[in-house]
Amino acid sequence: MKKFGLIMVSLLLSTMAIFADNEKVTRDKSVLPATSQKFLAANFTQTDISHIKIESNLLGTKGYDVIMTNGVSVEFDKSGEWEEIEARHASIPLSVLPQKIADYLRKNFPDNTVISGR
Repeated sequence: MKKFGLIMVSLLLSTMAIFADNEKVTRDKSVLPATSQKFLAANFTQTDISHIKIESNLLGTKGYDVIMTNGVSVEFDKSGEWEEIEARHASIPLSVLPQKIADYLRKNFPDNTVISGR
């Protein structure tokens, strides 16, 4: 019975280690999909990239988290489409938002800034 319990615990730990998320960090923009690179070039030209976290698991890449030097963080899925943007010490450009929402914000809240988007 003790052997069975030991085997089960070791199998559980092995499975957890195999399926654990792995994360790599780089500054090389070329690791990003072309869609992500175009998005960053179009909307964040004035900001440098601090680092890029590549999130992966056993099945491949899950996504990318790009952190800018001004505190803006952009999360991309594995195909390069943005999923979430957060800003700590800066604002998010209105160009990333749908046109109707951006127009509404410009008209009704001209002095406010956007700090998060999904």
